[in-house]
Amino acid sequence: MVSRDYAIALADEAQLQGKPLYYVANDVVRLYLRAKEKGYELEEAMEAYEAMDLFRKTGFTFVSEAFLTCLINDATSHNYETYADMCRKTGKSMGMFARLIFESPKEAVGKFSRLFSDIHFHFGMEGGKEFLCIACPRRSAVYASLLARLIDGLFDAYGYSSQHTEVIDGLAKIEYSKNLVSI
Repeated sequence: MVSRDYAIALADEAQLQGKPLYYVANDVVRLYLRAKEKGYELEEAMEAYEAMDLFRKTGFTFVSEAFLTCLINDATSHNYETYADMCRKTGKSMGMFARLIFESPKEAVGKFSRLFSDIHFHFGMEGGKEFLCIACPRRSAVYASLLARLIDGLFDAYGYSSQHTEVIDGLAKIEYSKNLVSI
């Protein structure tokens, strides 16, 4: 049985659209079944859409792997600091928008991680310090470092600072802490 609150919200939405309630209800069921048919949970589909919409609003665009590799190689050869600064600024912009949707940087990174097929994020605690490991197999240390700078910018928008970052081929580890606000 549908909860009373959902039934009322659905009836209100139907009225706003000027459509019969059964039309809106059928549309919801159709979208649910379509997501299931494709192997998604409806919640996952909505989260992926929200993350992509956030990326789009912060100036991201989808590029091919070959193009991205070319950019990373350029960063390696002579423009690393320019690219690193750009990644951090982009991450901070992303974080400013993400704060409107997600309560914490962990939640934001968790939602964004669904958009990456071969990059994995793991949060943990070690020696009383919080950290984030970014595993990006088959990627260079420069790629991992630039990705860490992007995430560092996102965390900064939430009031966190990276305390220490380690990077090797395919892996970045960021220790971070919440900034203390002086009164």
